[in-house]
Amino acid sequence: MKSRFSFNSSFLIMLSLTGCAATMDAAKHDQLRENALYGSWHVAGVAVSDSGVQALEDNDPSFMGRRLSFNHDQLAWKASADSTEDVCNGPVFHKLPAMSGAELKPQLHKLGIEKAVPYGVECKTGSWGPLDKESPAFFLAQDGTLALSWYDGGLLKLIRD
Repeated sequence: MKSRFSFNSSFLIMLSLTGCAATMDAAKHDQLRENALYGSWHVAGVAVSDSGVQALEDNDPSFMGRRLSFNHDQLAWKASADSTEDVCNGPVFHKLPAMSGAELKPQLHKLGIEKAVPYGVECKTGSWGPLDKESPAFFLAQDGTLALSWYDGGLLKLIRD
């Protein structure tokens, strides 16, 4: 009895299933990286551009040592209840192309971060920083540290507590 499927169609079905598995593995890998963003952090460094007028300075004392908390429900500064700091409720991270944030490379270098994966963030409610979801807000370094694009051209180095 002859099969309804030719060898070519069987091959194409197997190939498409393999592609689906690879896509699922990539999505799982991205989720693992995103989970690396969650936790309690503190600011261990601030870097600003060397050109132009800056409202902040490198290792600006107004940020050094400040604490943040990131979880699946919220991104927030650890501050008093009446704080006016940004709060992002229902954060959704978007891994961005490697070339995103290339203009921040000198600031990343100042913070001791040579290679990092850029992420944008979208909030269901609230806001987080000066950038939109397609701009790199977070840079996840290979050693697990984070860099955070913040207001006034500051790039904050975050170390896990």
